[in-house]
Amino acid sequence: YISGFSGSAGTVMVTADGGPGVLVTDGRYTIQAAQELDASMWKVMQVGARMPTMPEHLRTVLGETPKKIGVDASTVSLGTWRSLEKALHPHTLVALGTSPLATLSEGDASS
Repeated sequence: YISGFSGSAGTVMVTADGGPGVLVTDGRYTIQAAQELDASMWKVMQVGARMPTMPEHLRTVLGETPKKIGVDASTVSLGTWRSLEKALHPHTLVALGTSPLATLSEGDASS
């Protein structure tokens, strides 16, 4: 929702510095995502057979310097959380107190 992507499979990462966001999706949706997203604001990364995994893509974007990663915990299972923690080390996952989408919805309602 936040990206404008209408497909049913994707993970979004946005940065605190306002840089381009990342949408990671599988091969079924990469063309659709590239057509729907503003290329100046979003980078589309594909996962799948013989492709980097979602955590590998995120590590590439995050770099080596440890960072805190805010996660909308309402959209991630405990198993996925633990898997991401392990795969993204030395970066640290932090559960967000409020869903970013809920915050956007509230902003829309007050406009």
